[in-house]
Amino acid sequence: MYFSPRNLLVSTSLLSSAFSATIRHAPRSDLPSRVIHQFPNPTWLENIVITSSDKILVTDITNPYLYYIDPTISSSAPDLNNTATLVHSFTPELSLLGITEVAPSHFYLITRNFTLSSVASTLTGVNTIYSIYSIDLTSYVPSTNSGASVSKVAIISGAGSLNGLTTLSESQNLIIAADPILGVIWSINVLTSEYSVLLDLAELKPPVSTSLAFGVNGLKVLTPTTGDTDQVYIYYTNTGLTTFGRIPFSLSALNVTGPVEILTDAYGADDLALDPKQGVAYLAYGTGASVLKIGLEGGDVSVVIGGVNDTLAGSANETVLSGPRSVQLGRAGDGLGWAYVSQSGKNEGIHTEGGKVLAIDITGSSSVLGLVVVRLRDRCELCDYENEK
Repeated sequence: MYFSPRNLLVSTSLLSSAFSATIRHAPRSDLPSRVIHQFPNPTWLENIVITSSDKILVTDITNPYLYYIDPTISSSAPDLNNTATLVHSFTPELSLLGITEVAPSHFYLITRNFTLSSVASTLTGVNTIYSIYSIDLTSYVPSTNSGASVSKVAIISGAGSLNGLTTLSESQNLIIAADPILGVIWSINVLTSEYSVLLDLAELKPPVSTSLAFGVNGLKVLTPTTGDTDQVYIYYTNTGLTTFGRIPFSLSALNVTGPVEILTDAYGADDLALDPKQGVAYLAYGTGASVLKIGLEGGDVSVVIGGVNDTLAGSANETVLSGPRSVQLGRAGDGLGWAYVSQSGKNEGIHTEGGKVLAIDITGSSSVLGLVVVRLRDRCELCDYENEK
């Protein structure tokens, strides 16, 4: 694996924030939800991706594990280990982070060679190795847990820390990774294994005057379905600067085409999901123990679900969301209208429960007064809600 010094570095002097959005807080939504699966404590679930068949792949920071979850099966018994399948252990790597799908059933993810117990490495990135792996699930058979094909694509030399991962261009075989420590975005060609710093902007940097030296974190790319498909937006979160913004970008020139737009500057979110049909983004807001919703061009920010003072029915101290890290939307069939959230199980820095995957009915059509409506193909089935812990 090797470094390609591609001329993709962008000077921060070329760009400046177009505006700092006025934050308007919309009313709370408190949408219906259900636990899909909960892992033993401590398990920190980091990133999540939804397959074309609406199954869930989730990465584990506490172990180098990638899990496969069928939400229609697992939600009926979310605490049972056999309702989540360990697709692959990436040993000798120690942790998994971001994951993205480049082509149908072809996924790429970030690994690193330390765990969360390596505090010094976590903060400084010293002696830390980040790698990109490919996992092909074209021939994967869930019932026998067989057929997954795994290979290492690249070792990213010089990275401070890699976290969020998304696909920039399927046709160019390009994915991009957020580096919160250096405050840059890396580009990786998954076909040639070449990589380089793609964007180095002031808006991506970590703050210098706080203890949270964490910059750009979550990434998603919005590509137009009609018109000029060369012009895209790279949406990002900057956890330390508490900003959510977007960068206009040309896929042919591999360069920015205008100023960075700051859509909100009040929330230190982690990962995000885009819903272009509804014109909104969903943000996993870890320290706020909530999922937020905001327009793709800014505007009102509302709490979809959660909050540091929100507890589950029958529990005095268990929050609805415990360290939400990533949020993704269902893609087809049973999954349409649902958002899925991966969680670390941490509240105020302490592991209070095992990481879990939560499903949120973003249509608001389900009832959770003791029961939750689970969509199963063309019918609804009532499930006992007592397992939602």
